[in-house]
Amino acid sequence: MSMISKFFSVRQNEESSLGNERGFTLIELTLVIVLLGILTAMSMPLIGSLEGTERALAASRFLNDCRYAQIMATTTGDVHGIRTTGSASEPTGYEVYNATTGTVIDSPETHQAMTIDLSSEYENISFKKEYDIQFDSVGTPQVIEGSDYITIQDSQNEISQIQVNDAGMIVYPKTLDPTK
Repeated sequence: MSMISKFFSVRQNEESSLGNERGFTLIELTLVIVLLGILTAMSMPLIGSLEGTERALAASRFLNDCRYAQIMATTTGDVHGIRTTGSASEPTGYEVYNATTGTVIDSPETHQAMTIDLSSEYENISFKKEYDIQFDSVGTPQVIEGSDYITIQDSQNEISQIQVNDAGMIVYPKTLDPTK
């Protein structure tokens, strides 16, 4: 076989293999774009519910600090409490305090005063009204101000409630629909 015929036969093989390659069709590309759009639409409610997550985190933090005040009362024998701080119409923070001495107690984690500002850590989160709950030496709560249902709300007026019942049980927050 001559050099020229070898060149043309190789060239023909290359062309035939290129013709067998297949790209994406317009239908396939359209289907992928539609599927991506559906996935994006499905994830949007999850992104929008972050405020509810922040409310739940704030309620959980308050609940744990409330339990800490109760534990401090039972271990030290001094009355301890937790009360909201900030504006009277819409408190955004709270503090854990020793009611016997009148001082804010230190956090076991940071060793700084347990004065928490929810608005600096969680966006648009506040208490529905002012609360002050104290625990005696056996952990029994006494509501000084507010009620035994502590309500934490977000900017959508969705709420989480924590209940401190007469037996001293601090019930984990439940999310409620404010329209019901």
